[in-house]
Amino acid sequence: MLTHLDLNKILCLDIETVPLYADFNKVPAIEKEYFSEKTAYQRKNEISPEDFYTNAGIWAELGKIICISVGYFVPQTKPREFRLKSFFFFVQSL
Repeated sequence: MLTHLDLNKILCLDIETVPLYADFNKVPAIEKEYFSEKTAYQRKNEISPEDFYTNAGIWAELGKIICISVGYFVPQTKPREFRLKSFFFFVQSL
């Protein structure tokens, strides 16, 4: 199915995120309110904002990036070789 693709022209990226604060109790009140309003459509009032906070990393304004990985195929090697480099960040939790 993918035989027509030139793997030498493909770059793979992966970004890992986590919530901005380590625990929902550490989130400032105004941000708790914002998070509650922003996620209401997904929670459908079945899950509390506190229980849903583990998903906060998927929103740019509520999360932080902890790792970016880049991968590519090396064209000169037989068999084909895939190289991967990860850039990770040590961030003190808030």
